Amino acid sequence: LSLSRSLSLSRSHSLPSTVCPQLTHQHTISQGEWKDGGTIQHGKGTFSWANGNVYQGEWVDGKKAGNGILTTSQEDKYEGQWLNDARHGKGSQKVGGADGAGELYVGEWKENLQHGFGELNQKSGNKYVAVVVSLSFFRLLLSVCPQLN
Repeated sequence: LSLSRSLSLSRSHSLPSTVCPQLTHQHTISQGEWKDGGTIQHGKGTFSWANGNVYQGEWVDGKKAGNGILTTSQEDKYEGQWLNDARHGKGSQKVGGADGAGELYVGEWKENLQHGFGELNQKSGNKYVAVVVSLSFFRLLLSVCPQLN
């Protein structure tokens, strides 16, 4: 028995500032699968924020989970695995992608941080294979080896 149902809809919510001042922006949820009478996004769907950020992918109980793509209004892009609303598992992230000369990390993630084996391609053109350990807002490259062409 599946509690999910597919809906093709668009919702726009505006939260009054008295409810939660930091969430006064508008956002739109378009095309998605829902459960609990259409109140919780569950399955595949798209979420668009008023600032231009868009997430397309899988949801579990209203949180990003499984595979998905997050594209920001600055054209930064993460494509990969999610768990509990955080990048977690294998994925790639390009930062500074508007001019095509951004930094690209392809590798492992843990709780929204680069963590584990990965490849780093810098804006300068340098390419590295690295073991990354991330703790909170601190990133340590344990082993960095330049890639030879």
